[in-house]
Amino acid sequence: MNKLFIVGNGFDLAHGLPTSYSHFLNDFWSNLSLKYFSSWIYQNLVFINPKYEGIFNFGKIKSFEDFLINLNEYNKEYPTTHIETKECIFYADKSKKEIIFKFNNDFFKKLNKSKSTKKWVDIECDYYVNLKNLISISNKKNIHEIDKLVEVLNKEFENIRQAFEYYLETSVDSNYNFNEFEKGSDWIETNNIFKSISVYHNNTENIHKEFIDEEDKQHITELLNSESFNNQLNHSCFLNFNYTKTLNIYYKKNNTGKDIVFMNHIHGELNSNDNLINFGYGDEMDEEYKKIENFNNNEYLKYFKSFKYSQNNNYSNLLSFLNFNKFQVIILGHSCGLSDRTLLNTIFEHENCRSIKVYYYQIEEKDNYTEIVQNISRHFNDKKLMRRRIVSKNLCSPLPQNARLKKIR
Repeated sequence: MNKLFIVGNGFDLAHGLPTSYSHFLNDFWSNLSLKYFSSWIYQNLVFINPKYEGIFNFGKIKSFEDFLINLNEYNKEYPTTHIETKECIFYADKSKKEIIFKFNNDFFKKLNKSKSTKKWVDIECDYYVNLKNLISISNKKNIHEIDKLVEVLNKEFENIRQAFEYYLETSVDSNYNFNEFEKGSDWIETNNIFKSISVYHNNTENIHKEFIDEEDKQHITELLNSESFNNQLNHSCFLNFNYTKTLNIYYKKNNTGKDIVFMNHIHGELNSNDNLINFGYGDEMDEEYKKIENFNNNEYLKYFKSFKYSQNNNYSNLLSFLNFNKFQVIILGHSCGLSDRTLLNTIFEHENCRSIKVYYYQIEEKDNYTEIVQNISRHFNDKKLMRRRIVSKNLCSPLPQNARLKKIR
């Protein structure tokens, strides 16, 4: 029985890496003074009038909320200035002739206003919602106007993608050693998750419970009791939805002569000679998608993930693994949200998929097992099949949170 490990941002967070959307945004505002005047990436997102740079107390700004507090405090001290709160524009005077600060990216502005509940999957979903909203008014406006609005939305989304990639490269990838754990780091428990089916050699009862079909149970029994068991090669695929290299160290520890491990950076990776990271939306199963296709304008399809998959062999390599033999899916830190729906549907409803086991996030008495399972259900057309394949909570476990990669600086 092969294993397919689906790894998402929660896996990075479990290793203490600052890769959440809130981390990215707070870093943006915390380092605004350092990066804005030297990086065109920041300048695509916001505008700061260099004449008024001195009014910002950058040392106290750690978030967008802090930035707004700074503007309001200055406005109270100098009432001649003017703030358009709704548009987040700060003027030097009430005549509105000179701008001190404004957003150059309207989509980025909306995301900042609602960041408290945002995850990366939500950002990709928000992009799709904005695209569908533009499509919905196509009958009320000239089609050429809609084309221009879609181009603007795509440009703004691309600006955010570039800023996110820049953040990961400068604040994450260059700050950690992805080949070494911190001394005393508790990584063994996490690594045990990646062990092959051989870890159940003396405990077949538990693994049997993770499968419904008697045929699968019998197959596992025969496998574990086989005289040639120790000579059998087990295959695992690390399907990495992250852009970081956190999985690399586990790949090296588990890619032995006993087990064959495939690494698949399905959405690309940082500092790679391959194509740009695949950041966008991936739900062609949505009822509105056909309408978008029918506009016959490729700009409307620019940030659908499926078209990025054709740029390299990652997707075809995944299909080869799925078709090779029966497999169990292991979810590690992936929310299974709609932005990856088409790909996840291909995996979950594949005839060789035998069960889906979730490692969920838990803090004190609360956990997100049910939320993940609900998200998984949206990727199934066959709900009976879904109920047969999802492993019950009592057989699943919280994702370990104590492994730490060595910091470089």
